[in-house]
Amino acid sequence: MRERLRVVRGRAVALAMALLLVSAASALAQSSREARACFGTNKADELLTRCQAVIARGDREQPAVRARAHGRLADVFRERGESDRAIQELNAAIALAPGELRYLANRAVSYSDKGERTKAIVDYGAAIARDPKNALLVFNRGVDYAAIGEFDLAIADFSQAIALKRDFTEAFDNRGAAFFHKKEFDKAAEDFSRALALDPKFANAWYNRGVLLTEQNKLDLALKDFDEAVKLAPNDGSVRVKRGKVLFLQGELGRAIGEFNLTLRLATGSVEAYQLRAAAYMKLGQPQRAISDYTALLRLTPNDAGAFYNRGVAYFQSGDGERAVLDFNDAARLKPNDPATLTARAEARTKLGNDEAILADLAAALAIDPKFVRALAVRGNLLAQLKREPEAMADLDKAIALDAAQAEAHRVRGDLLARQGKLAAAIADYDTVLRLSPNDPRNHWARAQLHMRARDYDKAIADFSRTMELDPANVGSFLIDRAGARSRKGDKQGALTDLSAAIDIGQPNAGPAFYQRAYLQADLDQFDKALADVSEAIARGNTRSDAYNLKAWALYKLGRPGEALPDAERAVLAAPESAYALDTRGHIREALGQRDEAIADYRAALKRVPDLTEAREALKRLGIEP
Repeated sequence: MRERLRVVRGRAVALAMALLLVSAASALAQSSREARACFGTNKADELLTRCQAVIARGDREQPAVRARAHGRLADVFRERGESDRAIQELNAAIALAPGELRYLANRAVSYSDKGERTKAIVDYGAAIARDPKNALLVFNRGVDYAAIGEFDLAIADFSQAIALKRDFTEAFDNRGAAFFHKKEFDKAAEDFSRALALDPKFANAWYNRGVLLTEQNKLDLALKDFDEAVKLAPNDGSVRVKRGKVLFLQGELGRAIGEFNLTLRLATGSVEAYQLRAAAYMKLGQPQRAISDYTALLRLTPNDAGAFYNRGVAYFQSGDGERAVLDFNDAARLKPNDPATLTARAEARTKLGNDEAILADLAAALAIDPKFVRALAVRGNLLAQLKREPEAMADLDKAIALDAAQAEAHRVRGDLLARQGKLAAAIADYDTVLRLSPNDPRNHWARAQLHMRARDYDKAIADFSRTMELDPANVGSFLIDRAGARSRKGDKQGALTDLSAAIDIGQPNAGPAFYQRAYLQADLDQFDKALADVSEAIARGNTRSDAYNLKAWALYKLGRPGEALPDAERAVLAAPESAYALDTRGHIREALGQRDEAIADYRAALKRVPDLTEAREALKRLGIEP
């Protein structure tokens, strides 16, 4: 993890207040009532109204007075974080009073706030040319040089600021930070210590020296510095996370997590806190908590290969294979030359296709490390999918020979046996896996799927329930799975309860839950509810024939055949060979008095499914022999 030290910002606005020229003071003494009102308040809303009124008076106010009104507006906008508007006001102030240094200095600060460091540096340069002995202007330019990585120029400015102001604590601290980034650690340590000698209560110098000591692996000394920083700045999240890092490196995981928790209460967007807390949870064998942290981390750093890989590892340990595949795919794309990353990408591609690329990745991984068990297991899995079963079993046997307690190889072999229809043997392999790794939700989920195929729904429900207990972060997906098991068992009310829970918790991909609930509601003759749910499923992207067919059937059963017909047409168009879609359209056409068309649909449905009872009865009802 690359360390960065904190640079202390300058006080250009405060400086500007000390730079009022005699001309401005004289102008104020002669100013209007509106101007005095503008300059006599510190309330932002009043200031905006009054100072805008001064500016609106135009030439009736002296240029210096109008310039000061623009400057005051700029102060308000800068405080509000509206850097563009602050710069606009300062541009106007500079045009009216080009001799006023404070407007130039404050524009530099606003450019810096906006991240336009080069423009800030130009303004500081112009200001320094007019006031070369102003230590704060030189210091602030050094801050901006450091921000763009020009550490030599930053060091030169900080050194000049120190020469102008020998007790400039912040300049010593910032120069130390610049030396740190140049890896000149001895000089950095000297500057931090000089800053602390000038001001022992300067928390930032304690923090920066602590970071330096951590980088040098002087952990006990680093912890002492961070302890001092915490005393001086107890609510500073960046201090807390660094202290937590030292505890983490010392193996004090519980105390480290406490610091990271506090950090994230103080600074909710701390990337480092999420990284380190997730790593601590993984060391403690708590992948569920790590998954939550890596997820939060990826919202902050969406292109972090390490975060994707680590969350993939956590998902695998938690039993959520699908999410792990997605994460390993991203990690492999960002880091292609590592055996673990290559294997992860291969495993991801096993779900997505591209067999040649998968085998190439696995071959590369095994060329780097021929005993990389995970690569053997993944390749065994792929070879089984390609129906190259002897080769697949050879890889799996080799993996198990390398590690007799290799749960992953048993899992892959179990999948291979399941694909061959040997459910009892596959379940036995998963039983072995779960004896080796009893708290892995991925394996409970996989065994639940096998129990579903074996029609042992009670065991499937038990496994899905256990999966939810072990992976609460992904409970929505598992509720949908469990609903399927309950539905097949005949427990429709239990299935509806699970589907409603999945929808209520905000499951990201809730479309399947809406469709399944609609299907069950229709089966219970609750067609109004079924219509609402299937419409939501379609709105969420389920445009399959069966969704349109269910919607059409619900509308038909609600006595609305005219509205149902367009959806029935869509269902048939999406699946012309679907007997059920044809049968539904036949019923709707019959209800609309389209007898011949209905008969044609019923006959077409029976041609595809000869024992479709509804179509047979409909033809008899119409006086036609099926």
